[in-house]
Amino acid sequence: MNADRKAWGWCPSVLRPMPLDDGLMVRIRVPGGALTRTQAQGLADLAESFGAGFIELTNRANLQLRGLSTADHAALVPELDALGLTEIDHTPSGRVNITQSPFLDQRASLLATDLAEKLAEKTFGTLPQKFGFVVDVGPKRVLSDVPGDVRIEAAGDAVIVRADGVETGGVVADPVARCVEIARWFIASGCIGADGRGRLVDHAARLPEDLCGETRPNAPETISTDGPAWVVAQEGRLRPATLRMALKPGVTALRVTPFRALYLPELALAQTRDNKAETTTEGDGVDAV
Repeated sequence: MNADRKAWGWCPSVLRPMPLDDGLMVRIRVPGGALTRTQAQGLADLAESFGAGFIELTNRANLQLRGLSTADHAALVPELDALGLTEIDHTPSGRVNITQSPFLDQRASLLATDLAEKLAEKTFGTLPQKFGFVVDVGPKRVLSDVPGDVRIEAAGDAVIVRADGVETGGVVADPVARCVEIARWFIASGCIGADGRGRLVDHAARLPEDLCGETRPNAPETISTDGPAWVVAQEGRLRPATLRMALKPGVTALRVTPFRALYLPELALAQTRDNKAETTTEGDGVDAV
């Protein structure tokens, strides 16, 4: 069986690479999904120096380098550590998958940070490594197609927690506490197989009523990755030269997204301001006639 297509029961990290047909692959989980300019420049250099020569973007907003030899991996780890890109791997909750909206949303960031801290408890080390959480609390859901077992979403001004495979969720005052309750139930209820695998969608019908609800989340929105604020990874692969070209003057931060593209919030803000200025100018011209 081709190693790329094998259904592995665990997820790779920087510290624990996965062997594939073309060599070792490491998965980089970016803290908060935010890359600094220095980190992006460093990644471009490392992708040229080690492995296959490109950076992969995943549908859970992670980055991957592949085609590494054992010697490459040994040399790469301290380089990524120096860039601050092994931080999550060194935490107790490093194996937990949390995907949050790439758009600047303070509420989502606080929820994701709190969730990671709560899931650092030793108990949750038994969760399957593919088990994931999604934080998507904007006026429109932008992560509806992103894999996740437990989802924190907005419903109007309220926040709900919804199990994957169920169309509705419960309105809660403390979404993180509800996520923790569901994770505890999942572990305690025999949902994890002898091989360490298990997904909530296969057991959602058994979820206790007090962990469910009847509220639908906000409508989903399809995100377009066209425009100067986006750096699209063609077929999921980003060349170092393309990443460097994106680091235009004024770009200090990049957001890793699950849309297999990087989002540049500062360019998006500048574009919005330019559009407003253009509309105002046109309006003044019409009024003067």
